[in-house]
Amino acid sequence: MNHNNISDYSPSRNTCHRTRLATIAVASVERCDCKMMHVHIGALTIRMTPDAVAEIAKMLSLAIARYAAPNHTHNAHGDNSPFLRLSRGEA
Repeated sequence: MNHNNISDYSPSRNTCHRTRLATIAVASVERCDCKMMHVHIGALTIRMTPDAVAEIAKMLSLAIARYAAPNHTHNAHGDNSPFLRLSRGEA
């Protein structure tokens, strides 16, 4: 790891001020002065750029919509190919 090019996204910056954006019973999201977002899920904290959080939110929304659909046989890529379809319990 090259420590000569530490960016604004460095986890070593612990002096950043955080603002809580949202909270539910099991999770919360904070914005940090270092341009990162902190997603807290239980004891786990994930630091991501705002763009990454937006992409994760879109992916989760799509997954929930597909799961709730009466015929949720779509695979992760949006087609019905039997070769790419996930089985129950398959990661």
